[in-house]
Amino acid sequence: MRRILLTIQYNGAGYRGWQRQKNGVSIQAVIEDALNKIVGHKTVIHGSGRTDTGVHAYGQTAHFDTESKLPLYKIIGGVNAFLPSDIRILNAEDVDGDFHARYSTRSKTYVYKMYVSEVDDVFLCSYVHRLRGQLDVESMKAAAKHLVGRHHFDSFMTAGSGVQTTDRTISKLEIKENGGIPKQITITITADGFLYNMVRIITAVLIKVGQGKLTPDDVLRILKARDRSLAPWVAPACGLYLESVEYGN
Repeated sequence: MRRILLTIQYNGAGYRGWQRQKNGVSIQAVIEDALNKIVGHKTVIHGSGRTDTGVHAYGQTAHFDTESKLPLYKIIGGVNAFLPSDIRILNAEDVDGDFHARYSTRSKTYVYKMYVSEVDDVFLCSYVHRLRGQLDVESMKAAAKHLVGRHHFDSFMTAGSGVQTTDRTISKLEIKENGGIPKQITITITADGFLYNMVRIITAVLIKVGQGKLTPDDVLRILKARDRSLAPWVAPACGLYLESVEYGN
């Protein structure tokens, strides 16, 4: 029996998220259906984590077990031939039997994309969150510093995730703007794990700072309070991308 790790890219706009659903088409289900045709038996792929409806991925990872002896390049090419154009297998590699795409994860990186404009950009609006007015990016950067490190992120988690602990370590929280027209702003967050909607809530809070509705010190207060009611906002799914999943050796 082989265990194979896939690296997957997808446009999540047309799907009900990663996980197989009873109602609606999921990315997992589409990949499994294509994979079954190539390896010749029913498969279950185990992702590094779930992405919600409308969320995209540059580098989602998932593993599956198979008795197929097909070369990796044939698995990649064969599965891609049966996949729709908005999902692609980028890479496949054999891994040890005790490897798990979710539980062997060391860290993940998410990117949230937004642009500032009074009018929709027809090339951006489906994949980048539009904001009106101006954003004070320097204040957003000052606020972001409060979130780096190991903290309890109860204030930045949607209820219902069922986690045992809310402490996570953010090793990187970077905000960049391109200064073009329209101005685009990207938030990149790397952590050893994420709570349900954590990135989208952090993004929404940082946007409030950029709009002058919160101060950087307010973000520290919200973090320490461990109270979700103080940060009730969630940024839209369209701007969120799972950029990469990192593993140990």
